[in-house]
Amino acid sequence: MVNRITGLSSGMDIDAMVAKMMQAARVPVDKLYQKKQTIEWQRDAYRDMNTTLYDYRNNKLFNQRLDSSYASKLATVTGASSSITAKVSGSTNTKSLTVKVNTLAEVAQTSSAEDIRLVGGSASAFDPTAKLDTQAANLKGDIAGQTSYTFDINGKTITVDTTADSLNSVISRINSQTDVTAYYDKESGRISLTSKDTGSAAKIELTDTDGFLSDIFRVTDMNKTGVDASLEINGLATTRSSNKFTVDGIEISLMSPSSSVATVSISQDTDKMVDTIKSFVNDYNTMLQALNDKLNEPKYRDYQPLTDEQKKAMETKEIDLWESKAKSGMLKNDSILSGVVSKMRSAIIAQVDDTGDSRYKTLASIGITTGQYYENGKLYIDETKLRKAIADNPDAVRAIFSAKGSGTNGTADVGVAERIYDSLADVSNQLKTKSGTAGVLTDSSVLGKQLTDVGKQIDDGNKRLTVLETKYYAQFKAMESAINKYNAQSGYLAQAFGQ
Repeated sequence: MVNRITGLSSGMDIDAMVAKMMQAARVPVDKLYQKKQTIEWQRDAYRDMNTTLYDYRNNKLFNQRLDSSYASKLATVTGASSSITAKVSGSTNTKSLTVKVNTLAEVAQTSSAEDIRLVGGSASAFDPTAKLDTQAANLKGDIAGQTSYTFDINGKTITVDTTADSLNSVISRINSQTDVTAYYDKESGRISLTSKDTGSAAKIELTDTDGFLSDIFRVTDMNKTGVDASLEINGLATTRSSNKFTVDGIEISLMSPSSSVATVSISQDTDKMVDTIKSFVNDYNTMLQALNDKLNEPKYRDYQPLTDEQKKAMETKEIDLWESKAKSGMLKNDSILSGVVSKMRSAIIAQVDDTGDSRYKTLASIGITTGQYYENGKLYIDETKLRKAIADNPDAVRAIFSAKGSGTNGTADVGVAERIYDSLADVSNQLKTKSGTAGVLTDSSVLGKQLTDVGKQIDDGNKRLTVLETKYYAQFKAMESAINKYNAQSGYLAQAFGQ
């Protein structure tokens, strides 16, 4: 590297002159930097669109292509409506059923026969959080003479150490280690033991090895069994171990016995189906708008990426405004995005065969149509027409969106949501091939390779600039040396002739 010189002999600003000369030479490299920045912006635009499409396909269309998203049904209870509740919890072919509740299913339960405390009521000095051996004076049971107890609940052994355990800790152990729930009521001073299940299979079988249950808990009934619910379904007498059960996809909850019959009627949940279809249309429109915005975004060719020198002469706000123009149109008329739009619109327009109803085979037939030509395929809903179609044949309407097809007729008998979902399957790979994936060390995408190539060109260009700059300084140094030599000779001659 040539040392910088100040032009003392010539009186010239050498650095300024070299910088001026290098300015023109730097133009090709600046253009490469601008090209690199443009490719990076385009890459980022592709990746952002890939993220948006991924979200649309996997988080929205995925559900909108499922039968269950449109097959919502509503259960209505009439007659003895207070005796049961009902809701559709799965697929059902039932139109209606009747339920008469004779008795409810019951848990197995036993409890203290009396207050376990020596002094009953809220004035008791008994502390359920204190170690049991400190509460001997406050309990009816004789706890002073023994520190260790064991008892079994339905075959599970519970051990009690009165020097370490409180009543609360014993109850907590019962609740976590057995299929029985223990509860201490501080108002009555009694303890209840309740099976976690209902029905005749539910039980409480106590083995009171050391007398803890009978003496401290004051429990006298050591064996209890639950009771099955007794009811009639569609006139047939039956039993259930639980008060909640499912009949052909209908979840029934028994609330109270009744001498009357409750009727459960199953109908299409029109509001929920309409909401699902509205979500499909809104999500489709949002995705289509995002694609069209990128395809039609204006390209400002006069606004190229700014160089570092240009940014130095501008305010931050000016830079932001400039770059917003420079970034615009990165995906204008892009062939991949155009292909996505074409696939989406084709899927929407084509009819769906085999819906089971010749009246309803297209979105238009159920009140979903496209707007004006300049709206680029935006969908609109005639809700009145949609609700009528659902009322006429909800299965046909559902098939228009979610039919899976027979696999023998292309996509002619496939629902529109399913069609779009399938058509977008390879788009992500196309975009990744074009722009790569963020965070990957080796980017072998089309744009990744372009960036690598431009980066090498920039490196080569910077090396050439360094060589050229060094050459300029060397030339100026030689000039300064020549001037110094000339000045020295002139001074010598002037001095010689002056003598």
